[in-house]
Amino acid sequence: DYKVGVQLFQKGVKVLDHAENIVPRFLRFVTGVVDSPDLDLNVSREILQQTPIVQAIRKQLTKKMLKHLAAEAKKEDDGTYDQFWSEFGHILKEGIAEDAGNSKDLLVELLRFETTESDGATVSLKDLKEGMEEGQDALWYYTSVDKDRIQSAPVLEGFKKRDWEVMLMTDPVDEWVAMSVSEYDGTPLKSVLTGELPEDDADDDEAKKAKDEARPLITWMGELL
Repeated sequence: DYKVGVQLFQKGVKVLDHAENIVPRFLRFVTGVVDSPDLDLNVSREILQQTPIVQAIRKQLTKKMLKHLAAEAKKEDDGTYDQFWSEFGHILKEGIAEDAGNSKDLLVELLRFETTESDGATVSLKDLKEGMEEGQDALWYYTSVDKDRIQSAPVLEGFKKRDWEVMLMTDPVDEWVAMSVSEYDGTPLKSVLTGELPEDDADDDEAKKAKDEARPLITWMGELL
């Protein structure tokens, strides 16, 4: 039941108080005024918002807003973007699925996630890739809405052992993000629930001992089957 906070004018005369189609849904937190001399007022208000000029304005506004957010995100120790993301990040993520054809690349750069190593702070995909450990060939993520126990999930133990940082996706909308973003800058994104870690080194005494202890059981089950 939200109403878009962008007003549409033509040469200083208000045409629409809530221009619903002037910005996409994932920018519904934006407020302001658009004044265009090229609007066609010989049509209904509903049809007006579907005209090519309004669609062109929408495309340019979306690009400008996302580039502005990207500039804010690059400011060091400012905190403005972190505050914005904490309040509106879950809405911005909707655009990954809703406007994938036009804005996906810009939106991916704006994404921020807590990780197993960030101690509550949010991290970009760029920073995650730059911090990849030797032997790590993917950016790993874990989707769960259980924020209180996500860090202690057993499935993360193997990654912590290797010092591999894992994105913690705790918003319900993160499922959309995970399905829509399969890679970042040539590096695949993998779920810890479906991906497989490489085998431990052969000289890992603990792992070798566990395998030796399990071998009689495995042999017996194989013969039985």
